[in-house]
Amino acid sequence: MADKKKTGLIAGFSLLAIILIGEALCFLFVDFDSVYKIIENEDQTTTVLVGKEQRNWIRETAEDIHSTVLYDTGLWPGVRKLFLPAAPDPTKSLDEFGRDNFFPYVEGRLKVVNLALYLATYRIASLITWMPVLSVFFIPLLVDAHYTRKKKQYNFKYASPTVQRIGIRTVAFMVATILPLLLVSPLPIPPHAAPVMVLLVAFAIWAMVRNLPKRI
Repeated sequence: MADKKKTGLIAGFSLLAIILIGEALCFLFVDFDSVYKIIENEDQTTTVLVGKEQRNWIRETAEDIHSTVLYDTGLWPGVRKLFLPAAPDPTKSLDEFGRDNFFPYVEGRLKVVNLALYLATYRIASLITWMPVLSVFFIPLLVDAHYTRKKKQYNFKYASPTVQRIGIRTVAFMVATILPLLLVSPLPIPPHAAPVMVLLVAFAIWAMVRNLPKRI
């Protein structure tokens, strides 16, 4: 039980760290036009893969998620308030400090982060559209793993704890590191990369469930 809690905590911290590092890289190094071009390229590739109607649904869903998470919650206005000054106060002598150079730069960087977050929501919406297809593979794998384990319980076949442990760690690693990287990375990512990674996670879960101990 302690190992499972430890694995869960590590996975959670890894996920948070990857998201923060990705957005920090956007803030420091990535320019607005590069992120915009990535979105355009992925949008065109998505159109080829799934068609215009599905592409439009992805756009609308991405915009809804982006707006709900950042604006409806007040998160983005709070970020702007934290990093950018309020309206200038003529009664304060230092209130104009940095308004002509530093704070415009920070505002430009925040726009890049905002666009990168939209890119992440676009990729999430794109992944959602693949779920019906992925379920065709995932559900049979899960059913097969469940009944294979049941057979092992009754005929005393060997369930490998090594394979089970590898499956658990593979799932934790992919879910906590690779998938978030594919979603928040400010680099060009093929639209089918995340679905392929989900399939790999499904196979890791299949191997893990097949080799669960006879009693949990």
